[in-house]
Amino acid sequence: MYKKVSVYLHFFQKFGFLKGMGIISKLKDKRNSFLSLKNIVHPIHLRKGNSDKDVFGQVFLNDEYKFNYDNNARYVIDAGANIGMFSIYIKNILRMLLLSL
Repeated sequence: MYKKVSVYLHFFQKFGFLKGMGIISKLKDKRNSFLSLKNIVHPIHLRKGNSDKDVFGQVFLNDEYKFNYDNNARYVIDAGANIGMFSIYIKNILRMLLLSL
């Protein structure tokens, strides 16, 4: 019970109460989901039956890619882009040419 409450609180802190509840309900949904996030131009498509929802949590909820980036870099190469979560994340932080493989 404590772990579940702590996960919900993490969502609320990161996205706000209403947005957090909406994201939680879409992540629990067994169907494909589309999530819209602040400062992300296009909705994120999460497919059912694979790791999309876990990867979303790693990238956008847990900030696993949050560190100081070189703002002088001209290119980012996302080798092994999978479903493109890092590409979406980094494109909203840095304004540079992005190549996703």
